[in-house]
Amino acid sequence: MLLLYIIGLIALSVTAFIFLLVRFYHSMYGAEGYLSHTLPVTTFSLINGKLLVAVFWHAITTILVYVSAFSLIVTAGLNLGNEGERIKLGELLQQLGDMIGIPIPALFGWAILYSVISAFSAMLMVYASMAIGQLFRHKVAMSIVMYGVLYAILQIISFVISINSANGFVEKQAAMGDDSFFSITIANMYGNIFSKSMILYIGVSIVCYIITALITHKKLNLE
Repeated sequence: MLLLYIIGLIALSVTAFIFLLVRFYHSMYGAEGYLSHTLPVTTFSLINGKLLVAVFWHAITTILVYVSAFSLIVTAGLNLGNEGERIKLGELLQQLGDMIGIPIPALFGWAILYSVISAFSAMLMVYASMAIGQLFRHKVAMSIVMYGVLYAILQIISFVISINSANGFVEKQAAMGDDSFFSITIANMYGNIFSKSMILYIGVSIVCYIITALITHKKLNLE
């Protein structure tokens, strides 16, 4: 059942993501693009409208996955009391917050912010790949190739950031001494990585938006 649950979450996220991308491609660079680009609106308005809708649904899907996984953890935790006694929800949330190093409401706030920023980055990176790919004869194939290139570059940068943040954590731990290992919480370990990742995603979003808008506005190819 746990395996089916995980497969269901993955299927939900992937299906929603692919559906949004297919709709954008068909309406901007496919046969429907002739109708879209004859509307009395600018190219930027077309991209903005489709982007906001896509980001909304992608972020909602991601947040629902987070809530579902967190609910499963909480449900399991409520049954861990001694001698069959159930732990109270408030006590469990307090324990989880203490273990992570950040209150659960604040954790949800950061998760929502991270979901929105990562949704912008994910959608715009594919949009930029489609915009570049439509310049070639084999539009879909080149879009996939360009996405692979952009994704590889992003992963390399993310890896470098993670390594640098991990090295900083190790140095901080060594400076505090071996006995203080558990005083450095999960939030301290990953907070720096998340903050740098969000900055990276914002930068990627800006660059990919500019690429998408400029190419679509100046080099649109509907043939």
